Amino acid sequence: MKREIISLCCAFFAAATALSAPADSIKKVSLDEVVVTSIRATSRTPVVHSDLNMRQLQLLSIAGDAPSVLELLPSITLSSESGTGLGATSLRIRGADPSRINVTLNGVQLNDAESQNVFWQNLPDLLLSLGSLQVQRGVGTSTNGVASLGGSINMELMRPTEKPYAAISGELGSYGTAGYSGMTGTGISPAGLSFDAQHSRIISNGYVNRTGIDNTGFTGAAGWQNKKNYVRAFLMYGEQHTGLFGGTPKDKLDNDRRYNPAGEYQTADGVTHYYENEKDNYTQWLGQLTYARILTDKWRLSATLHATLGEGYYEQYKARATLADYGLSIQNIDSATQKKSDIVRQKWLKNAVVGGVATAMYASDKANLNFGAAYQIYDGVHFGNVIWSQYNDGSIPNGYEYYRNTGIKNDANVFAKMSLNVMDNLTLFADVQLRYASLKMSGKDDNYYETGAQQKLDTTYRWLFFNPKIGVYYQMLPEHNVYGSIAISGREPNRSDLKDAVQNGVAKPTEEHLYDLEFGYRFNRKETILSANFFYMYYKNQIVHSGRLNDSYRPIMENVLSSYRRGVELVAATKFFSKLAAEANLTLSQNKIKDFTSQTPYYTATPTYREDYYSKVDIAYSPNIVGSAALRYSFTDKLALSLMGKYVGEQYMDNTQSNDRVIEDYFVCNARLSFDFDVKNIGGVQAQFLVNNVFNTRYSNSGFIYDYGIDPDTGSEYLDTRYCPQAGTNLMLKLTLKF
Repeated sequence: MKREIISLCCAFFAAATALSAPADSIKKVSLDEVVVTSIRATSRTPVVHSDLNMRQLQLLSIAGDAPSVLELLPSITLSSESGTGLGATSLRIRGADPSRINVTLNGVQLNDAESQNVFWQNLPDLLLSLGSLQVQRGVGTSTNGVASLGGSINMELMRPTEKPYAAISGELGSYGTAGYSGMTGTGISPAGLSFDAQHSRIISNGYVNRTGIDNTGFTGAAGWQNKKNYVRAFLMYGEQHTGLFGGTPKDKLDNDRRYNPAGEYQTADGVTHYYENEKDNYTQWLGQLTYARILTDKWRLSATLHATLGEGYYEQYKARATLADYGLSIQNIDSATQKKSDIVRQKWLKNAVVGGVATAMYASDKANLNFGAAYQIYDGVHFGNVIWSQYNDGSIPNGYEYYRNTGIKNDANVFAKMSLNVMDNLTLFADVQLRYASLKMSGKDDNYYETGAQQKLDTTYRWLFFNPKIGVYYQMLPEHNVYGSIAISGREPNRSDLKDAVQNGVAKPTEEHLYDLEFGYRFNRKETILSANFFYMYYKNQIVHSGRLNDSYRPIMENVLSSYRRGVELVAATKFFSKLAAEANLTLSQNKIKDFTSQTPYYTATPTYREDYYSKVDIAYSPNIVGSAALRYSFTDKLALSLMGKYVGEQYMDNTQSNDRVIEDYFVCNARLSFDFDVKNIGGVQAQFLVNNVFNTRYSNSGFIYDYGIDPDTGSEYLDTRYCPQAGTNLMLKLTLKF
């Protein structure tokens, strides 16, 4: 892998050198035209989507990770462990979890190869570096990387500006939140050169105890362009330190809702303490080099080389750990034998990804053709160390390593898309993708000593997916259009799905497939937009949340034969008069598993299970009602007040639809006051004052379950439900100076 990385860096340098010739007749050749467009939907694509431009992104990115900024878009729900939208934050689209949401930056996959997730805290202040963002719901159009079985998020890095610029921002808020950012760019010089840079840092204590963050980010970009060529390289660095969260028990929500059990232990005198280094620590470098060329008036080509290097660990205090579970012998201390001991462990991940993406685009009055291909290889090393033990007779070495395993994943895909204008008001759309993935695991898993040799990971998996899509767009009248599409997508289980199945005695999940039917209507007249999108998403062998977690707080997954999501997404926006504008969206859906059997273990020496059958139960974490609304009043061109509301219906933490495993519905209202003004000899000044949770609503936006099993004598089940409580009324102030 190191050799491949060195080769890739050499290719970066060679390409940059070859393209450093003098420019002629400078003309902007945007990445959006030749890279992002190949995977994005347009106004005539029969795919439901939402777009945000650079100005909107920068306005919304006030002390919140990317999921928090996107929360008001249709069908999106948020989960935040800190309670403030900072740190360990994730989103779902139509109830689909993050591993089913494809995320790309300039057409390059950001999803982790093994978990298929995106850890947004590893990309601090990413939104400040973006020029645009599109969210597609459903299967959407073909893209690179992991399959979309719920939605996709396509991001484009900020493009070079025509003129030099600079800006600095500062943020202050509740719960010790403070941050700064600075960005600058040279604009495009007469020689076609441009340079851009952005740096930021944000710290916060978090609403929930010890879920604070200390995140630093940097992005640097350099580019050159002339009439027909464009080359740009960028490097993104992210460093995050985030407090771990163990979930707030239900009985703490009323009187101690900021309680966090992570790192809790008791000394011999019975005094409760909390381990201060119970944190997740990760550093990531991400680089891309893109070359784009205009061949003719109709043909455009682009190619991108990319590499990502990551390294980090999370540290945990484990009270009364069984030493044998870590491959450690009984400790003899003062003539006493100790089989258990408090320990501190670190679980490490070091990984590297290298790959390439190529696209070709043809555009004419009658047809648009897009062709794409991508390949990447991932190499990840997982290992764990015991760095301290309460009892140590000298036999436990410093930094003792108790497991090590590796994962190598190959991911390749090719796709072709056609948009054909049969008539001025009728467009036919076709899209086909072929994707191959393989995963090779080897070594000892972290619970090897608990379960024996069966957890030695010496297995290779291979998957091949054929994902076709067809659709039609029809412009009935200048202001009215309808569309429809049918799409198929397949997705493989992730690494933890496969290994946790063995650990917990359940069948290994197999690949899942989604058959997605969408049709809708759009009305667009001047300042008014109305749309209704109907969807039916049928899953075969969907991998669902069992409701249980492994010892690292990760969900244990399993297949269900047949399940579906069906519903309607309504969107409306209008401007009542010059000063008042409003927009709203509402999703009404049913999300069902047709047949589901849960397995609950008994406390017995030989594992046995109680099976309970359920018919047409709600899929976990899939509320039937999700809606949001925003009202903006502009006092002047420079001063505006916005009110934003979000409603999420009740949802369940597993697939039994039990009332003792429910996350209650909630409505939250935020307010933002924005002020833009010019200062002579300086530039522009922008101030934002944000009041989150105006009505001090007490709510949780996510949760999980520890199901410890059933007492065979009494039949009672020990169920521990944990929640993610969110902050009450809190404030944020952001000030930006633009030069």
